Amino acid sequence: MIPLRLPRRPSRALLPGALLALLALLPPVLAGAVDPLDAAARSAISASEARSAGAALAGPKFLGRGTGQKGNEDAARWLAKELREAGLEPGVSPDRVEDGKTVEGEFLQWFDVPPTRLEPGAAAVRTPNVIGILRGTGLDPSAVATPTDPAPPSPPPPSPPPPSAPSPAGGAPPEAPSAAQPERREVVVLGAHFDHLGVRGGGADPKKPPKKSSVFWGADDNASGTTAVLLVARALGRMAADGLRPRRSIVVAFFTGEEMGLLGSKHYVGSPVVPLADTAAMINLDMVGRNGTKAFEIYGNGSSPELDAWHREVLAETKLDCSYPPPALLQRSDQWSFYEAGIPVLFLHGGLHGDYHTPRDTADGLNYPKIALAARHALGILWKAANAPGRPGFRKIDMTGAGGRLGIAVDPATPEEIDSLSLEEGRGAVRVSAVFAGSMGERFFEQGDLIFSWNGFPIMADDPVGRFTSFLNMARTGDPVTIRYQRGKDRKAATVKF
Repeated sequence: MIPLRLPRRPSRALLPGALLALLALLPPVLAGAVDPLDAAARSAISASEARSAGAALAGPKFLGRGTGQKGNEDAARWLAKELREAGLEPGVSPDRVEDGKTVEGEFLQWFDVPPTRLEPGAAAVRTPNVIGILRGTGLDPSAVATPTDPAPPSPPPPSPPPPSAPSPAGGAPPEAPSAAQPERREVVVLGAHFDHLGVRGGGADPKKPPKKSSVFWGADDNASGTTAVLLVARALGRMAADGLRPRRSIVVAFFTGEEMGLLGSKHYVGSPVVPLADTAAMINLDMVGRNGTKAFEIYGNGSSPELDAWHREVLAETKLDCSYPPPALLQRSDQWSFYEAGIPVLFLHGGLHGDYHTPRDTADGLNYPKIALAARHALGILWKAANAPGRPGFRKIDMTGAGGRLGIAVDPATPEEIDSLSLEEGRGAVRVSAVFAGSMGERFFEQGDLIFSWNGFPIMADDPVGRFTSFLNMARTGDPVTIRYQRGKDRKAATVKF
């Protein structure tokens, strides 16, 4: 590594954000010699910090964090406590003083989950998002937003070209606006969903310890992304305590109900703590804790040339091994709610695996250095987005190929949906989560259909999405394929030719 020539005592006000992210990757001696601020950022984002938080979130205290279950609410309150300790303010209602006493504000954004999203016979429940905010210094109101360009961009290149020179992550924050120049408040949202499938089947009685096989722990999905966002929040809080704040405020959002159809992020977009018109961008982390340490998939970068450029500039420092697949997963996590509202998004994903949506997704299988690296990368992009003079522009993404050859996206069916199919032991199904306009699948399928058989072969329960994808990839052009599925209580069959 080429040594950096750094001043012995740099001014904190002049320290660029990209350098903060870079210093988090440097050896302790070099980073610690620069400034206590950088040491604080480095100590907040590390594999050991990731292990501590990730093991807690995916551990027995929160029992898989199922929406509507006690473990989910307990996890929400734990995250709220962590955000307050990190130095963030409550995002839902602020702290206030009454009769000389401080009344703490609220981090929890409650909403109702309809019974149709819960287990059969269950009543509607209330469940919380967790929202914190780091106040920025404000923007010059003369800053002009980048115009929206509705034309779809060209598909992203297969590999990012190296920039000609490292670029600062937004530069130093400006001085606070004067009374003659009123401040303009905008925000950037950093998010992750903290819910998973929770306790399923037997063992749901809170008075009895659940059986291990009945708990879907959700370590990678998505204790990993939640952990990475929490580490970024801690780093931001330590920066703010040392006098370094971004221009735009930063909203840190932990969403619930994602596994039920992006319920938490949809609620936030419908009831934002800062108006959507003042929301410049959204960065989302989901499943960033498995597979190779530097292997990441990037989605949504086509929604904004500026977000894409900032990601690539930070990439020169973090050295991630990024791929840019077709947007098949773009609509399957919380960034989709923001994208549909016309907000630029960027989605970091660590890749699918055989333990996805099974009880085997446990904390001991997480790649904690990878989680820390995801946090460092997200911090670099976030700092750029929060400090740029103009907000990033928004473009519609060309969704051609989003659903592959059939034009649909699928998720594993829930245990309750599997029960409704009355399948033989070991057999499973996938749920159609999206059908893309103009696709072959649009003639046959609707969102919510349960596919359980491909040309006479069952979709096995150990890795239903992987098996379905394998069948799809092996289908030969011109051959008829019979796909059996259930819609509501009706069994149907579709014969398709590729």
